[in-house]
Amino acid sequence: MVGRVWGVLAVAVLTALMVVAGSGGERARADEPASRSDTGGRPATARPVPPPLVPADRQGLLGRWVPVSGAGAHGPRPPFIEFGADGRWSGSDGCNGQAGGWTLAADGGLRATAGPSTMMACDGEPVGGWMSNAARAAFQGKELVLVNAAGVEQGRLRRAV
Repeated sequence: MVGRVWGVLAVAVLTALMVVAGSGGERARADEPASRSDTGGRPATARPVPPPLVPADRQGLLGRWVPVSGAGAHGPRPPFIEFGADGRWSGSDGCNGQAGGWTLAADGGLRATAGPSTMMACDGEPVGGWMSNAARAAFQGKELVLVNAAGVEQGRLRRAV
């Protein structure tokens, strides 16, 4: 019985430490570059958004966005990303909740942090991964396009209705 109690306590402590370590307490800072290289977290320069994309502006980014197409995009619980005016974002792949902090530079440079997420198997779009990999946010017409540091599109979203 005592061994089982210690085992449960150890799991609880480890879980708490993982939540604190990834709680999204680290906010993205506006004075930091939009992306990071894989060399120890040193800043990396992201390519500008490719034409015909236009760099996103903070006001235009605020609100809830859903994937234009893909897994679950038109289902009853579509994946989404929601950008809050408080510098926090939240989202779901349709099954798992995700959240973190975000900032946007004038050139569309996006810096996002992410906290813990549930890990249920899901066929939805990996919007949390899109946020983690995005270095730029841009618009093409009414669509939001998230682009990585190499200029490769990560995801395309439309405003939720």
